[in-house]
Amino acid sequence: MHHRIIKRTEWGEVDVADSDQASDELELPQAARALLRQLLQGTSVPAGTPGLADLLDLGVAVREDFSGLYVVSDVSHTRRRLHSTERAAIARHLLRMQQVEELFKTLETSSASDASGVDYMDTMEQANAALTKALHSATSHIWTAQPLTRKEKYLTVTIERDIELVQRGIVLRTIYQDSARTRKWEREYVKAVSEHGAVIRTLAGDFMRIILVDSREVMIADHRDTPPSRYKAFHVTHPGMVAFIRSVYEQQWDRATPWAGSFGRADETTVTNARQRAILRKLEDGKTLQQIAVALGVSVTTINGDVKELYRATDTTNHFGLGIWWAGSAERRIA
Repeated sequence: MHHRIIKRTEWGEVDVADSDQASDELELPQAARALLRQLLQGTSVPAGTPGLADLLDLGVAVREDFSGLYVVSDVSHTRRRLHSTERAAIARHLLRMQQVEELFKTLETSSASDASGVDYMDTMEQANAALTKALHSATSHIWTAQPLTRKEKYLTVTIERDIELVQRGIVLRTIYQDSARTRKWEREYVKAVSEHGAVIRTLAGDFMRIILVDSREVMIADHRDTPPSRYKAFHVTHPGMVAFIRSVYEQQWDRATPWAGSFGRADETTVTNARQRAILRKLEDGKTLQQIAVALGVSVTTINGDVKELYRATDTTNHFGLGIWWAGSAERRIA
């Protein structure tokens, strides 16, 4: 029958698994102790003497070759040997304890966020899981900048979620491409969430894709790809980096134009609108119409239409003439 044995030592309580292991603690039976006393007094005993087997296991009794009897061994040598054996066992156990600690530190590190405060997500599933968790934990604000065209099926299913966020007191800000004003499903989404208190703006030209939650964590696109991938992102929680990305977002927000879901240009009082100014700046930098279309997230046909409208509005007929007008225009200083 097995039962627990608790031994109290100077290092604390030791739990022995069962009574069969008690001999590991040098608890000699009474017969072995009595026999050891006899041997220490110079007695020799034959094989089979009660307690002899325990003394042989311990190494304190040896057989004399000439008589065949058993006598006490060199006690000093035996003591040193047993001490050495136990010290080696202690060293092994200490090493095992260190290895256990290192194992669990490794497991804890791998299950927690990266110590740098930056986690890379190279699949859509990873990015969506991190984003969903962040949005559900929001308590103050969610600010996003979406330079890519948002798909109709995605916006349709997120209207209710975003309205619910606003209704529970979350400040929701979003920046879209200026071209979103021409797309029916994005206009419908913006009208719906704006009516409940979300604030939407649009911006022509390049800007960074950012999702900022409570100014404590942020998702940004992987800009090592050109253009940045929709499905790869960095999840940032490092306070210093989050603060920097927030300042980038605020600069983008300040340049953007308010939008409540209406169709058409954001600024009717100027000759150019925000997207046309972005086109003129990129033409000034030597970009082709194809490159400009990719950067602004619209088709080349749309860019061509804007350029033709610029010719008409500025009374010019080619890029050269348009460039001269732009160089002297006060609208060049408008974001």
